[in-house]
Amino acid sequence: MGMKPGEGEGKSWFDLFRYDNDLCDRVRKAIAGKEQQFTSEHERGVFDIHLAPVPDGGDSCSVLCIAVDITRRVMAEKALQEYACLLEESQKVARLGFYIFHPPAMTWQASEVLDEILGIDDTYSRSQEGFLDLVHPEDRPMISAYLFRSMQKLHVPFDEDFRIVRADNRKERYIAGSGEDGLRFLQTAEVDLVILDMLMGPGMNGYETYLKILEIHPGQKAIIASGYSQSADVREAMESGVKKFVRKPYSIRKLAVVLRETLRQE
Repeated sequence: MGMKPGEGEGKSWFDLFRYDNDLCDRVRKAIAGKEQQFTSEHERGVFDIHLAPVPDGGDSCSVLCIAVDITRRVMAEKALQEYACLLEESQKVARLGFYIFHPPAMTWQASEVLDEILGIDDTYSRSQEGFLDLVHPEDRPMISAYLFRSMQKLHVPFDEDFRIVRADNRKERYIAGSGEDGLRFLQTAEVDLVILDMLMGPGMNGYETYLKILEIHPGQKAIIASGYSQSADVREAMESGVKKFVRKPYSIRKLAVVLRETLRQE
């Protein structure tokens, strides 16, 4: 309970925690024979507490107390929640969404921002059929073939751009699967921010992609991610106009902060 060894020995529980009325009330209930299990938070930390009555055979009753310090876990959970809120805020500002597809079960899940982009809500079916219903009819055979391949073999690379049709108003949206696909999209569209990985598989790397983007949209805001902060490509990308660099592996908090800072830059 946050005390040094022997600090509470021989002392009354009610004296040690006289300012915690809830804790003292629960001890009284345990003495009366009612088992108690609860979480207590005070200046010494956060604890999971189990109070078990142990009858002495007469009118008196002892209480077995088991307390587990969960302060670090609670702090980590709070920090994770704060980071998630910060990332969600940045995604909303940047209009960045993501989805995760589970080939074995043929189900998928999407971020709140992507749900908004797709024009769907929590009631929308996250099945293969539901996903394909969002794909433009002309692109549906291509995506169906990809889903079939992914069902036969995991880790199938996805390098296709395709159109989706919003479920609510049937307006078209565009999803790019590689740097080359993104460039084709940017030929006819504008975006607030581009996030590039320095290593993007076969084809152009992040720096090469950014140079091509600048030919289409001079001054395009961009963030570049890499595990090698001192590489020549990273330095040249920064000199070419990339606003921010984030080193991998990066935390959710770090990415969210960089997103927000970049979007606020003039």
